[in-house]
Amino acid sequence: MSLRELRVFHAATFGHNIGDGALVAGLHATLAEDLDVTLRVTEDDVLEHKLAGRTRALTPERIDRIDATHDLVLIGGGGLMEGGPENRLNGLNYGFDPSCLERFTIPVVFYAMGFNQFRGERFHHLDRLRETLAVARQTSALVSVRNDHSKRRLEAALGPCPHVHVIPDPGLWVPTAGVRPLQLQHDALNIVLQLAGDRRGARFPGRDRWLAFHRATRRRFTWLGRLARALADLAARRPLNLILCPHVPADHALVGQFLDACPAPLARRHTTSVGMMKGVAQAPAFFDLYRGADAVVGMRGHSAICAVGAGTPFVGIGSHDKVRGFLDEIGLADRVVEMAAGPDRVVQRLEALLEDLDGERRRLVAVRGRLRQVTAAFHARIGARIGASSELCV
Repeated sequence: MSLRELRVFHAATFGHNIGDGALVAGLHATLAEDLDVTLRVTEDDVLEHKLAGRTRALTPERIDRIDATHDLVLIGGGGLMEGGPENRLNGLNYGFDPSCLERFTIPVVFYAMGFNQFRGERFHHLDRLRETLAVARQTSALVSVRNDHSKRRLEAALGPCPHVHVIPDPGLWVPTAGVRPLQLQHDALNIVLQLAGDRRGARFPGRDRWLAFHRATRRRFTWLGRLARALADLAARRPLNLILCPHVPADHALVGQFLDACPAPLARRHTTSVGMMKGVAQAPAFFDLYRGADAVVGMRGHSAICAVGAGTPFVGIGSHDKVRGFLDEIGLADRVVEMAAGPDRVVQRLEALLEDLDGERRRLVAVRGRLRQVTAAFHARIGARIGASSELCV
């Protein structure tokens, strides 16, 4: 263990979203490794501020205290750039007046932020986000977004942002606990199915809400019903163990709708589920499931990110641009199926992966190695700024 200690003030989501838990765990592990330090982290949970109704997380007085007692400020990652009307201070989910950044004398790093706008969705307070990024540039803060086309979406909204770096989402590096989850079976193909239940109006075809009213049409014509039938056909040909894997509370409702749409043999013989887990501490055990599975089929960005990081073959369901964006940026764009292509195509893509799982895993090892070098290079930038501002504590 290194004798040097790095005092980090980190604003992120720590205890509410297992995907964000994965990225924080991966960020801390790789930053400590690359800088050869031990981290002493002060956590400031972004979502806790919102749940408590606090719009301002940083004040000049608080910044002065942080500046005097820490060596580095990290803000992010995760979907920090979201366009809710409540984010009027700076266009971010973390509240502070942009001019406050000028008070910091220690390095400030916006780490792998996500620009999470859905297609056709309004982003409120783009002018304030533009101001925040401009002040960050003026104060020499390092600004980075994750590699899921966030920069492409950001520049479509704001224009060129040459000072914004693109780096791998640190959820790729989530450590795992090395425990085999009970849901995995030794004599079956273990397929994780991750369904995203938030923003269903933006993710799913609009007609689904009407077709879901009656059981017969729900099973036969909705997107979930057609996915269930396609998986039932797969289970008739292969020894399938389907593991439903909610990441956040909203996913549970969609899991229930999927089970309701399933033919009885698929639901009763071939399907199980995991409990939702939360936060940084539980992320390693949760993603043991991803590492132990034969393949993952998922809708959430971190279902793709953590599957690739675990070296597990992945099929993306493109209900949000960030899934296709991530797979495209790492050279695996053919691993995503858009919602409009239909669930039959999702299962066909899964079957194609199952024909050569070993080859797919070797490909992911190469992808992961290349991305890890990018992360190490960005951490070297951070280390250089820390070294220029102060000596690490011994």
